[in-house]
Amino acid sequence: MQANPVTAVVVTHNRQRDLEHCLAALREQTHPLTTVIVVDNASTDATALFLAQQSDISIVTLAANAGGAGGFDAGMAAAAETNAQWWWLMDDDCIPDSDSLAKLFQAVSDGPEDVGAAVPTVMYSNGDQVCGYVRPDFSMQQVTRDALEVDWAPFLGLLLRSATCREVGAVRSDFFISHDDKEYCLRMRMNGWTLRAAPFAVMRHPRVETDSTHRVFGRDITVPNLPPWREYYSVRNGVIVDRLTGNSAVGSGRSLPRLVGAEVRTLARLMLRPRANGRRAWMRTLGLIDALLGRTGARILPD
Repeated sequence: MQANPVTAVVVTHNRQRDLEHCLAALREQTHPLTTVIVVDNASTDATALFLAQQSDISIVTLAANAGGAGGFDAGMAAAAETNAQWWWLMDDDCIPDSDSLAKLFQAVSDGPEDVGAAVPTVMYSNGDQVCGYVRPDFSMQQVTRDALEVDWAPFLGLLLRSATCREVGAVRSDFFISHDDKEYCLRMRMNGWTLRAAPFAVMRHPRVETDSTHRVFGRDITVPNLPPWREYYSVRNGVIVDRLTGNSAVGSGRSLPRLVGAEVRTLARLMLRPRANGRRAWMRTLGLIDALLGRTGARILPD
């Protein structure tokens, strides 16, 4: 039996070309994969035809777009049916270096038994390099030769111990998209598991979310650049995660009034932008309302 058997879980939606590059990179790993599971999140392009031609890929096809959260939930359920001791999670636009998986294992090989995950360095197309985040300030970890422990990391090449996942439970598929990875990692931390950083395991990924800065009344105002429908999920799920983690060791430490106040300030900054986008502001407001009322699920469909 192969040492450290690994199942890769790739979630895809209407990005056949990106998926092709991702799968090619997985096939080139110096630490071989036992299984590759691709979750086709109800793609409407030629993804299904392409996947049907891949004899070495296991395919999970969803009848409707369940978002990233639902896709990873389905993929991890399929991975649980394998004998893999580790699950390697990523989006379809992730490109791991050929030695990424091997270096992830180097980071955990001498670690304690409570290491539940290994975190790669995500190298974004704009030059940013991030190897996990720490609570409560989410400051970027420095890429160093020293092993670091972090509190959460995105599902962009995150290597998870299957035993940890079986204990912690499923991904919050009701989040649909955004913060499902953060919530899952923080739940791991609250259950006593650690996440070990592997700074030399590189995962390349486009930077799709940016901030913009505008000069208003002599001050620089920074606001996120997200499509309106994504703003809804970012706010809703982010507030839910903060409320769930509360004052735990990995909590933000912000009370409910502070959470609401922070979002009100963000809305004010958004509305001060030139040609303020009223729909974005409304989506953020709706996200906050639904978070406070505990409403989850795919309530806003992608544009």
